[in-house]
Amino acid sequence: MEHRKATSERADDVSDVRVRLLGEICVERDGGSVPLSGAKRMAVLAFLALRAPHVVSRPALVRAIWGEGAPESADNAIQVHISNLRGALGRASILTSSDGYRLSPRVAIDLQEFETAARRGVAELDACDAVAASATLRAALSLWDGPALHGLRGAVYAESEASRLESSRLVALEHRLEADIQLGRHHDVEPELEALVAANPLREELRALLMECLYLCGRQAEALQVFETGRVVLREELGVDPSPTLKEAQRRVLNQVPGTQPVRPVQEVPSGSRSAALPLLADRTVGRERDVEAVARILAEPETRLLSLLGPGGVGKTRLAVEVARAVAGDYQDGVIFVPLAQAEKPEDVAPIICQALGVSAGEDPQQAAELALSSRRAVLICDNFEHLLGAATSLSGLLAEAPGVVILTTSRQALRLRAERRYTVRPLPTTTPDGWSPATELFVLRARSSDPDFEPTPTEVDDIAAVCERCDGLPLAVELAAAHVGGLSPGELRAQLATSSRVLSGADRDYPERQQSLRASIAWSISALSAVDADFLLRTTVFRGGFTLAAAAAVAQLDTETALSRVESLLDNSLVQRTRMPDSTTRFSVLETIREYAADLLSQQDTEALSRRHAVYYRDFMDPPEYQSGLPRLAMHWRAWMAERPNLRQAVRWAAGAGEDELQADLVVGIFAMWRANGPRGELEQWLERALEGPSTSIGRQADAAYSLAILRSLRDGSTAAAPMLERARRLAEHLGDARRLFFCTCYSAILLAGAGRVEEAVEELAQAESLGRGVDDSMFEVLLHDATGIVRDCAGDPFGAAHAYEQALDIARPEGMLCTLSLLKNLSEAYVMTAPRKALDAAEEGLALASSMGVRESLADLTGQRGFASFLLGEHATAATDLAAAINDHLAQGAVFNAVEFVPRFAAALMPSEPARAAELLGVYHACVSGEEGRASIGTLVPVEHLVDLADRLGDAYERHADRGQQLVVQRGKLEALRQYCAQHLALTDTAGSSGASDPPCAWPA
Repeated sequence: MEHRKATSERADDVSDVRVRLLGEICVERDGGSVPLSGAKRMAVLAFLALRAPHVVSRPALVRAIWGEGAPESADNAIQVHISNLRGALGRASILTSSDGYRLSPRVAIDLQEFETAARRGVAELDACDAVAASATLRAALSLWDGPALHGLRGAVYAESEASRLESSRLVALEHRLEADIQLGRHHDVEPELEALVAANPLREELRALLMECLYLCGRQAEALQVFETGRVVLREELGVDPSPTLKEAQRRVLNQVPGTQPVRPVQEVPSGSRSAALPLLADRTVGRERDVEAVARILAEPETRLLSLLGPGGVGKTRLAVEVARAVAGDYQDGVIFVPLAQAEKPEDVAPIICQALGVSAGEDPQQAAELALSSRRAVLICDNFEHLLGAATSLSGLLAEAPGVVILTTSRQALRLRAERRYTVRPLPTTTPDGWSPATELFVLRARSSDPDFEPTPTEVDDIAAVCERCDGLPLAVELAAAHVGGLSPGELRAQLATSSRVLSGADRDYPERQQSLRASIAWSISALSAVDADFLLRTTVFRGGFTLAAAAAVAQLDTETALSRVESLLDNSLVQRTRMPDSTTRFSVLETIREYAADLLSQQDTEALSRRHAVYYRDFMDPPEYQSGLPRLAMHWRAWMAERPNLRQAVRWAAGAGEDELQADLVVGIFAMWRANGPRGELEQWLERALEGPSTSIGRQADAAYSLAILRSLRDGSTAAAPMLERARRLAEHLGDARRLFFCTCYSAILLAGAGRVEEAVEELAQAESLGRGVDDSMFEVLLHDATGIVRDCAGDPFGAAHAYEQALDIARPEGMLCTLSLLKNLSEAYVMTAPRKALDAAEEGLALASSMGVRESLADLTGQRGFASFLLGEHATAATDLAAAINDHLAQGAVFNAVEFVPRFAAALMPSEPARAAELLGVYHACVSGEEGRASIGTLVPVEHLVDLADRLGDAYERHADRGQQLVVQRGKLEALRQYCAQHLALTDTAGSSGASDPPCAWPA
């Protein structure tokens, strides 16, 4: 009896029970692990621990574990799990109340310990006790042993709760890092902050801490770059501007706010070393901190014996070499020996000049003397300006062989092509950042103050300076030459001059090497060093804009690919061409604009015209490869290639138009229609199509193509009524030609426009005619478009199941073939499912978004983001839905697709109804004002379930009409565009961002 009583008391003792949630979920008792079988049982215990010490009702537990689809036996299952948990942990471990269950206060939970310590640490930090705060927060974070709730399965709540806990962990980590920075540990925490920002690029608090840390480490330019990178990421990913916290961090770095002055690391040059002979830099180096670190790191690697800093004239190779020398001098017993070779006239001069730098006699054999002098030294030998002395390159191999402790660093416009050579390309300074204050801009202002100490640019002038720096390609020499004119020209005037000619980039200070007295002289020297065939090839590449592929260069230069590759490699070795690896692993080449402009001046007018025509013909053929007669790319691979060629395509279209080549221009415009519609300026595309349509020598077929494409553009902007006349013109032209293929496309699209206008019976007749026109055509694209049009008509007829079936038939063909219209089909399928099966709608939208993101198709990203938003709303995720829908509207407005933007307004309003009913009513007023008098608009009841609209009216009562009228008046006063932008901006805290559309996509343009 006594034994039984003791056992009972022990079972009720829960003072030694501990639940761990911060890592692998586990339960400990008496210091040992308590096995709990069953994922659901573990999920019940974890949820009680997450909500402790509060009571959790049985219905809440059921919803947390199973969601809305809980089985009828769920309530009984909860009771069974509670009973089993009490048996394992002690009967008093889980207490019962009238409403449900709660964990005993005597059960220890690591989450509660963490939250208590984290709160105490923050309070200590607020009280300016950084020492205590750092220790407390470190202790709190030590409770974590991996990802929160790791191993939890079988519960609906798992993902959202884990995300919440990880966010709490990150906040505590931010406060600990803030305390460490206040304690002067900025050097220690900088690598940790770098990694955290890389892993959490959208977390602005971490980014602000990294900026402060870098600034305190003396790396102000890098701190500003962190801000600029964050601005770009926030705009691209979320469509928002930096928060006031991040902007304040930028302001403090820019203004060097007292109390946060940077601690600048100083590396002393060893006394008596040859490093003292380094050139003195007359002014501060800008924007090269990362380059210095990278080059120093490469030099420190055991396999590095010879490293060449390569780049075009004026890019700052010598300055970088000097900064690297200062950084690494202390790592070498004999420091750094700087050998200036700019004045050497022939290769034979190199060895004597090295001897002179070493302070030894050259004697009869300068090479041997240099080798002997270096043989016992441990040093860095910098050979500056080696490009005109390449014949002496092999002498460096001799030095390396005889002096094992020496590392050679050269600066050159041309690679040395030695076996031991490693290469580091010195690139121009970045010129574009969201606020215009790039490293190139900083350099410009710094140099301008050399001649005008009071120079302080206004915000407008900062924009002008950014444009000047971009025109200078970010080449430091060019930027400095431009800045030297600030005494006589304002930044705006300088920008205007450089827009037409770069000849103003001359007149460098007299202490520059002769070859760099002007940028044009520097470029001229580089070109004169080329062989005749390489120089001719460089001139031919000046026809390209935005870079080129090897195939394009070979075609325009009329060379075979192997010869073109040899020419490109020679230009790369001479730093006259830059190489870029694209996301799809293809390689592109580019010529800096300053070099391109100079080289283009060397071409005759006749040569320029011939090259321009070959360029336009090449891109005409490139956009319509024979194996894809549909004129559509095979999704990601070809789409990315098309996108990279946009500057060249624009150049080709403009040249063809200016040269009166109407048919060639029409070929190009019709070929690029799908891409430009999705990602390019639609207004520009419309102008090009109108010119193609009206061109005196444009063929009737191309006129029909242009009219059809214009119909699609106008439907996206203004709806079916605006598109109908242009579509009818396309049909008449196709009938005149007797072209069944073009008639098929016109008829399919006509069915879509009629269905959108509510004329379903006529749309069905058009579909039947389209089917007849496409019968017997051996082209899968025809079948896909017919299914797509059928789905749109059925959707408009109120048959979502029939529509979904048609879209799925189209996708069965389009997916395997990788057709571009897979994106629009997924969007339309999502729309068909959205009212009847929102989970399927969400799945279709997510699939499309993944594909559109991989390709960078802006139009589809907008469409599918909106579809995801409305599906999320119907699944109860209102906040997520509102953000997606606002972003969708904004991006359609930015693309000029006002009609599609308006279609999503009622859905955006619906997503706001639960949290902001007044704004929701205003938005519905905006919608009614936008569609007033328009034909072919879907009724609001087909866009949003009617019960939501009724619920809103009931909640607001008499106030509903007042709020709706406010929205209508905003449209009257400011117009559709500004009214819609204002409401979306209020929600997203921006003025323009990416988004999506709600209208069904038309089929893609017909084959060229």
